[in-house]
Amino acid sequence: SKAPLMIKSIQLYTWGTLINLVTWIATDANVLQFQGITPLVWCIIVNNAAVGLSVAFIMKYADNIVKCFSTAAAVFISALLSSFLFDFPLDLPFMVGLFVYSTAFFLYFGNHNP
Repeated sequence: SKAPLMIKSIQLYTWGTLINLVTWIATDANVLQFQGITPLVWCIIVNNAAVGLSVAFIMKYADNIVKCFSTAAAVFISALLSSFLFDFPLDLPFMVGLFVYSTAFFLYFGNHNP
């Protein structure tokens, strides 16, 4: 359909909110489950919401292969940053995966493709 991305997202999240609200009321609506949620947890929740919206944006304006490449790139960038910041070990399977990903990325997006 020709609905804007924001309208489609609102429709999707409305159903999820309603289903979760009904489930919450059916189980124990008197108890709020927000005890122990720290600012770090709220940052993770906001980050996951932003990831969901960015995936919706990618799927609307690009194709599935772009989503796959961007997800793989995010994993590799996170691992490389973790290696430098937290001394995360980069072993041989990781390096082989990075080589395969880099080769596929070049073959799909390289200058040789029109």
